[in-house]
Amino acid sequence: MPDGREALAEIVKDHFNGVSEDEIMRKETVVVKDANGRPKQKEAWYHRGKKMDDGTVEMLKREATEFLNSSFYLHLKNELAYHAERQLMINKATHPDHIIEAKMLAYLSDVIQDRTKKFASIKK
Repeated sequence: MPDGREALAEIVKDHFNGVSEDEIMRKETVVVKDANGRPKQKEAWYHRGKKMDDGTVEMLKREATEFLNSSFYLHLKNELAYHAERQLMINKATHPDHIIEAKMLAYLSDVIQDRTKKFASIKK
């Protein structure tokens, strides 16, 4: 029988169509042996609980770099900033929800930028 926290997590996941930690990409440092048999630390990327192969990781790095350098990314970033500013300035933040919406848009923009930069800087 699940404890209260596990049950709550399942209810929230079902209700909000949530995403668990296993469903996002995460990095772990693993110890592997080099050509001489000596231990060496290496980044390993996981998605949905499975280790991603080097080809997939390299493809993601390339795509993230291309995305950061694309004009589409610049337009998207500006669009999010515009809507966040609009909630604060044009709507004059007349309701607390305007401030919350603006902060959420700014946060979304930061998450997109930070995660994309993280993937673009993946080391082999």
